Amino acid sequence: MRLLEVTMFAAALAVGAARCGTPRADNSGAALDSTVAAIVRAYEAKEISLDSATRRLADAVEPTGGLAAAGPMSAEARELFEATGRELARRGARRP
Repeated sequence: MRLLEVTMFAAALAVGAARCGTPRADNSGAALDSTVAAIVRAYEAKEISLDSATRRLADAVEPTGGLAAAGPMSAEARELFEATGRELARRGARRP
């Protein structure tokens, strides 16, 4: 399996431009990429549920402002990223 190319961006998936990502050190971006890849692999291998993977991925990327994925990905990975986008939007809607 080819790992996903994950790119963080400040204006998150439905989180809003007013909530820009926190600046991160160079190596923390690599650590985040590794975390995202591990969550995706665990979900694809059916080691964790969609709900659990969604929460974990949203928790990991929320402080950065969100994520975008590019390149070929499995149907499971696409499902996870879409669910995570909805979760981030839900969390953003709850903020005052």
